Amino acid sequence: MKFKFGKNDTDAVKGVDAGSIPSPVGHEATAQTPAPPERRANGGTSALLRQAAKVRTSQRHMRRRGGTVSIAAVADHTWLAPRQVVHAATGNNFILGQTNDANATTVLQPTSGAQPNPLFHLNGSAMAGRTTVVVDAPGTTGIGVVVNGNNQGTGLSVTAGTSGLAISGTGSSGTGVSGTSADGTGVSGTSGSGNAVTGTISNAGSSADAVSGTTAGTGAGVSGTGARGGDFTGTAAAIRLRPASGAHPASGEVGDLFVDSAGRLFYCRAGGAAAIWVKLA
Repeated sequence: MKFKFGKNDTDAVKGVDAGSIPSPVGHEATAQTPAPPERRANGGTSALLRQAAKVRTSQRHMRRRGGTVSIAAVADHTWLAPRQVVHAATGNNFILGQTNDANATTVLQPTSGAQPNPLFHLNGSAMAGRTTVVVDAPGTTGIGVVVNGNNQGTGLSVTAGTSGLAISGTGSSGTGVSGTSADGTGVSGTSGSGNAVTGTISNAGSSADAVSGTTAGTGAGVSGTGARGGDFTGTAAAIRLRPASGAHPASGEVGDLFVDSAGRLFYCRAGGAAAIWVKLA
C-alpha cells in the first residue's frame, strides 16, 4: 500500500493503521480537521463509525498538504486487515462477529401494538453438523437457561425432525434432564407412535435404575395406563417385589400384592381398614 505526497515525496507505508497515518517527509504535522458534527465519533457511536471518521479525517489532512491518498488502499487496509476485538458497551449497538460486553440486562420485547411471531428467530438450518446456539451456564450452582411459561402457555416446546431428537440431556455426574412443578406435571412426554419417554443406561456395569419414580405422598411412584398398565421384561426376572420389614398391613386395596419379611406373597382380596389378605406363596 503506497501514499503519494507530491513529486518527490513517496513513502511506502506498511502495517500502519489508517487512523494514525504518519506525516510525509519534509512537512510539519498540522492539526486534523474535525469530522462534521453529524459524523463526529462520540461515546454513543459504534466503534466502526469512529474508525471510519478517522480515515476520512486522515484523507483530508493529506490532500491539504499537497498529497493524494489512494482511497482503495485505505479501504483495503481498514476493512480487510485482521480486526481487533471490539466490545459494545452498554447503550451501544450489538456488533455481529465480535465479542460484546454488557453490565445490564438486555430485554427484547415487541413494539406496542405489534405481535411478531416469533419475536426472535435464529436460523441455523444451512449449517450441516453445526450448533445454532450455545449457552454456557454460570459456575457451580448457576442456571444456563430459564424458561418461564404463563398460566395458559407452554414454557418450552421442542420439535424433532424425522429421525432426530427433540431434546437431549447429558450430565457427567449430575442430572441430564430435570422437571419440577408445584402442582402440575414436572416432565411430560407425548408421541404419535413412538415411546413418549425412554430411559436408557449405556454402562453395562451400572446398577442404577433407567427410570425411577419417587413420591412423598400417597400416590404411586410410577403409574402406567394402557391396554396393559405395565409390560416388563428382565434377564433376572420380569418384576421384583421387595420384601417389607414386617407382616402385611391390616388395611389395603383390592389388587394389592405384598411380600412380608419372611418372603411370603399376599394378595389383597377385599380392601378397607380391615382388609382380607390371601397368602399366595
